[in-house]
Amino acid sequence: MFTVFRLYCIENLSAAQVARTCHCTPALIFIRLRELRKLLGRRTALSTENTTWIKFALKKAIQTAAGIVVSKPLVVSAKTEEERLVEEIHAQAVETTTQQLVHEIQPVVGRIDVYAQEEIPNYASSRTKAEWNRLESLLARLNNVEISTGISTIEFSYDEKKVLRLFARSKNGRNIEISKLGGGLSSTKTFRIQVNDEHAAIVAYAVGKVGKLADIRDEMQRYELHVSPRLASGTFAHLIKWVGAGPANTGGLFYALAKDDPCLAEILARYDEKAAPIVAAIKSTETRWRDNAPVVTKSVVEIRRDFISDQDIEKFAALAHFNYTDVERISVSVKWCAQHRDLHALNVLVHDEKNPIFIDYGEVGQAPACLDALILELSLLFHPSGKDIRKGWPTITQAMEWHNLDSYLVGCPFGEYVRACRAWAFEQQAGDKGVYATAYSYSVRQLKYPDVDQALTIGVACSARSRLMAS
Repeated sequence: MFTVFRLYCIENLSAAQVARTCHCTPALIFIRLRELRKLLGRRTALSTENTTWIKFALKKAIQTAAGIVVSKPLVVSAKTEEERLVEEIHAQAVETTTQQLVHEIQPVVGRIDVYAQEEIPNYASSRTKAEWNRLESLLARLNNVEISTGISTIEFSYDEKKVLRLFARSKNGRNIEISKLGGGLSSTKTFRIQVNDEHAAIVAYAVGKVGKLADIRDEMQRYELHVSPRLASGTFAHLIKWVGAGPANTGGLFYALAKDDPCLAEILARYDEKAAPIVAAIKSTETRWRDNAPVVTKSVVEIRRDFISDQDIEKFAALAHFNYTDVERISVSVKWCAQHRDLHALNVLVHDEKNPIFIDYGEVGQAPACLDALILELSLLFHPSGKDIRKGWPTITQAMEWHNLDSYLVGCPFGEYVRACRAWAFEQQAGDKGVYATAYSYSVRQLKYPDVDQALTIGVACSARSRLMAS
């Protein structure tokens, strides 16, 4: 296979010339070329022999995947800098795609080997067999990345494992250790990653996220629009790699991560006195999102539709016997700006026990400026990770008194943290009604999640609704 690839794609020999060189029939050569077309997914890579950058990129990709180090010769060219840049961009794109698609060759390796045994005399001792052994060795190296989850029970599909292995190989890794991080309600999986090389040396730490390719691309666009160009360096995990699993509908994003940074939920579980100051630091982090944000007038229904559709609220509110139609006609003034929109305590890592770092950007977008503060508070009631932290607090009666902070916080194990979140929420809006409208909308969203405590959800929503109706 490698010989056919080199002679046909790189050295421009015809199929008949390749067949004579490899001591096999032209029919076998065409079989191999057909399989190469499948593998590379780029018909022009084999049919348009005069496209230099394609040949170079394919050759470099195979060499890179095989771990072959090739020194770069000095080339004197009359091409302009722009032309060289265009070629380099094309080459990098094809190289990346080839590295991913090379995994797809495995299902056809056995079949072509059988064809060769039938058509090539003395196949076992032939040069073709030697080249075939090299290909099999390459495939073995590509798949020789162990995925270790330890005591965690994390299940990955075949394509998700492929994404993880591609990331590990990009870091010259042989083992990828994975532990849970997050545990949110979306279909994507978020986790901590440690990549080790063949000598068990650590070569990378990361936050990894795998899921449907459309979701992964959507998150990357949100990151590039709202996060990396606007937030201060060091306040968010920056993207280091994105991977698509060849033709599969699966992808992954990988963000830089320090080894031992705990999440905010872990700090809350240990000591409340350190959690409250972190809220102030998070508030400071979002200053660039809030600067010059406009105040707009929106109806409650407009705000709520950003969280749960009309069809869903009608269905789930009926099951919960919750009346929502009267309050949604009210209009409120809200400061409207970028927000994380999923800022629960597992999506905030804390460096040196004081500096917050945002992760997981799948929902970043425009929203009321008080939303992140309210999510930091209310997610402890609604998110599955909050149940053990709050230790039975609050009661349903207290949830109905969510607007009365003193009554609501009786028995709360992290009262100062909640007070800090609530104060931040009210600081961000033009009036109290904007906070209550946002709390109402975020709360009724939880009705569509069966694992959320529905009684607490209705309690908080009723509390916020009562303040909207009274004001």
